[in-house]
Amino acid sequence: MKKHTIVFLLFLLQDFVALVHNTYLLYSSSEYDTVNTFYSFLSQDGADPWVFKHPTNDWYYSTKSSQINVVIWRSPYLGTLDIGESKIIWTPNNTTACRDVWAPELHLIQKKWYVYFAATTCNGDNINHRIFVLENENEDPFQGEFQFRGQPTDETNK
Repeated sequence: MKKHTIVFLLFLLQDFVALVHNTYLLYSSSEYDTVNTFYSFLSQDGADPWVFKHPTNDWYYSTKSSQINVVIWRSPYLGTLDIGESKIIWTPNNTTACRDVWAPELHLIQKKWYVYFAATTCNGDNINHRIFVLENENEDPFQGEFQFRGQPTDETNK
């Protein structure tokens, strides 16, 4: 073998040993679990996260399923929504939307805020899950009150 070939092969072997060694350190490190743990900044608990970025103030607003009420969050940064300001905007009462509140979505439509969500009747029968609407006429969803506007439906009630 030529001297250049031997030197080249030694460099390759050295790189390979370093790669194997570093891979071993990475996967055997006690920090492995924390390095590769996924942190969901949108929702530490609850399902169905919904995020809205305001078109003029650039704040982020979010909602998520809580089962028992509708809560909104806001933050100037997407990464801090889970620790941002929050407000309970609606709690079920004896209306047709009585329990099992799911998947709220916050929308800004013609300078009014709307929250669409699913809920069921007081008997808790899942077959009665329907969509419902809340409305807030204030330009800031943390101001004013959200009013229960009922169920958008047609003759099939489905």
